[in-house]
Amino acid sequence: MTLSEYLDQDLPFYHITHIEKKESILKTGLSRRRNPQGICVIRSSDLRIIKLIAIGQIRRLINQSDRFCIFKIVPSKHSILFKDVRFDITGEFTNPIHNYIRKDLIYLNSDDIYKEDIYIPDSSIPDFSFVQTKLLSEGLIVELEYR
Repeated sequence: MTLSEYLDQDLPFYHITHIEKKESILKTGLSRRRNPQGICVIRSSDLRIIKLIAIGQIRRLINQSDRFCIFKIVPSKHSILFKDVRFDITGEFTNPIHNYIRKDLIYLNSDDIYKEDIYIPDSSIPDFSFVQTKLLSEGLIVELEYR
C-alpha cells in the first residue's frame, strides 16, 4: 500500500516511546524537538515489529527501561496531510513502514494511546531473520531492491 493510499484510508501512524515520557507527551504534546526530519512513526501496529524497533532503536539509544508506550496518531484527527509525511531511510528491513511526520507538535490525549505499558525483555525478541521472513510472508513488509 502506498503512503497516499494509507492516508486516504485514514490509517494510523504509531509512535513508540519509553513509558517515562507518556505523561509529558499527554501534558505538552509530542514534539519533534531538535529532529529536523520530524516525529518518528511507523505504519504498523504489529507487536513483533514494535518490539524489534523498541529493542533495536529506542532502548539502544536511551537505555533506560524495558517498558514502552505506543501512541496511535490518526491522520484526520491530527490534521496530517500527505505533504506532512516524509519517508525515513533506515538500514533495517522495516524501512518501508518508517516515516517522519513533519510537524513541530502533535497534541495527544489518552484516547491516542494504543498500548499503554508494554514490557519488552530482550528474550522476547525472536531472531531478526525469522521475523523478517514471517512478516514478508504475511505481506506486512516488502523486500526492497537496491539499485
